[in-house]
Amino acid sequence: MNNNYLNYILLGFIGFTFSCRSDKPKDEIQPNITITPNSGVIIINEGLFQAGNATAGYYNIADNTYINDLFEPINKRPLGDIFQSMIVFNHKAYLVVNNSEKIELVNPESFVSIGTITGFVSPRYILPVSNGKAYVSNFKTNAINIVDLNNNVITGTIACGWSNLNEEMALSFGKAYITSPATNKVYVINTATDVVEDSILVGRGASDIQEDANGKLWVLCFGKESTNELAGLYRINPASNKVEWSISFPDRTYHPSHLETDGTHRNLFYTSKEGVFKFNISDVNLPALPLISRGSIYLYGTGIDPKSGIIYIGDAAGFTAEGTVYRFQPDGTLINSFKTGIGPNGFYFN
Repeated sequence: MNNNYLNYILLGFIGFTFSCRSDKPKDEIQPNITITPNSGVIIINEGLFQAGNATAGYYNIADNTYINDLFEPINKRPLGDIFQSMIVFNHKAYLVVNNSEKIELVNPESFVSIGTITGFVSPRYILPVSNGKAYVSNFKTNAINIVDLNNNVITGTIACGWSNLNEEMALSFGKAYITSPATNKVYVINTATDVVEDSILVGRGASDIQEDANGKLWVLCFGKESTNELAGLYRINPASNKVEWSISFPDRTYHPSHLETDGTHRNLFYTSKEGVFKFNISDVNLPALPLISRGSIYLYGTGIDPKSGIIYIGDAAGFTAEGTVYRFQPDGTLINSFKTGIGPNGFYFN
């Protein structure tokens, strides 16, 4: 199973059926390649909890080839247990491996290891806040780790939130905005002092955060069904740390997740029990119909290619077999699909 507080909402939206072809990529090629910029997408294959079979897959868009594991063949050791997220910063790729309590650093073009940061409790996401410093959120503790990016070591922690679990983060005006799914707040950290200087009241279950084209921060809250707290979408002005617009979802069983933005940062995408929805930042009402309707896919990850607008959906297949990734045109038309590793939960577009 996945080591994920949000698992119950991610497992439930579960699906999409399509009467279209499932394209099988050409035979897998050897992984000793150079990943050139703008050539494809890295698939974050989470793996089965405690099985240690996470992989970084790679789909080459131009020739429709897929490599299931960039890391182990090159480095002669497995990536680890639960590949949660990744970023590329200052010519280094940071692979956050949750249950292995580490972050692997690799060359983003060859995936050759260049270091490992250890000492975490349960890392989820990494946010560089300067050239030499980053914050790392955690699943099992309310502490944000402070990481020295020059020496690849943890240098301190920041208590943040009322209970365990901090999730996605965003940087704006020299402040880090931290979502806290077990609460109804977004916490604001002064990155110069590493001190929590404010908190912003939003809905229960704040988990996803994105910045739009106007520099505003959008926070998706999945709600809490047992206390009748509705899910909601909130827009924060980081200049004032105030919520300037919000809207609630229809009922207490509505648990949206996977907030994404496209390359224009004017369109937001989220998933629910009905499918994948598209929301323009100028809209005042939530969309009535999904862009991609619900079916039978075990929906577990989404991503939007910032260059083409193509929508990627990861199907975890119940973590019982290899996953599948579906690719859609920006208008919701299915392009193709291909098999991946276990539990495709996210995408990095190089």
